Amino acid sequence: MTQHCNPSSLAFRFYARPASLLNWIVVPTLSLAFSMGSAAAAPFGLFGVVKDAASGAPTVPFATPVEYRSENGVLNVNLEAKRTRVSLGTTQIDGATYNGAYGGPVLRVRPGDQLHLRLINHLPQATNIHFHGLNVSPKGHGDNSMHMVAAGDTWDYEIAIPKNHPPGLYWFHTHAHEAAERQVMGGLSGTLIVEGFQDAIPATQPLKERLIALKEFSPDENGKLNRVLALIEI
Repeated sequence: MTQHCNPSSLAFRFYARPASLLNWIVVPTLSLAFSMGSAAAAPFGLFGVVKDAASGAPTVPFATPVEYRSENGVLNVNLEAKRTRVSLGTTQIDGATYNGAYGGPVLRVRPGDQLHLRLINHLPQATNIHFHGLNVSPKGHGDNSMHMVAAGDTWDYEIAIPKNHPPGLYWFHTHAHEAAERQVMGGLSGTLIVEGFQDAIPATQPLKERLIALKEFSPDENGKLNRVLALIEI
């Protein structure tokens, strides 16, 4: 299992095989307020539909996020950052998403690939994208976390994945200083996978991959996102 996290986002990638007398896996059932793949969701269970404790009505099951995979060594993808009213369980928040998905899309590339990502900013404030954990260049249209995309503007990221890049689970997110906190809680992040783990470890090839991305949010009673204050003020 691999994982990558920060205070507002947590992603797990693990492989499971069918239970047997000599090889078994126990996975605890989760019930979370979460949105993945659309801008509306409710508590879900890993093993299908669960019921809302208050009404007893069925809720949305665990869903697979939208995935974009590279083909012939290239991944072309457009991401639109825009305001989105998001339903998280019984809570409504004023969020900001990529292509309307609070959980964010999944980008899949392989070592040696070229990632061409166009960011279209429909937000009323500046934003950008940082490819967290990738060993790539910040030059030009690369992974420059200091370059801001103004409201209404478009920016093309050109990311060359090194041929020797370690496979694994990574993520991408807004890195707009003074705004990143609320933008990430609002939904501006996604998962990035560099393929090759199962090729490097052949014993895992028969196993089925499961990807779970968890997010944290802190709204007030009106659905506006709170500012996370430091525990100690200096």
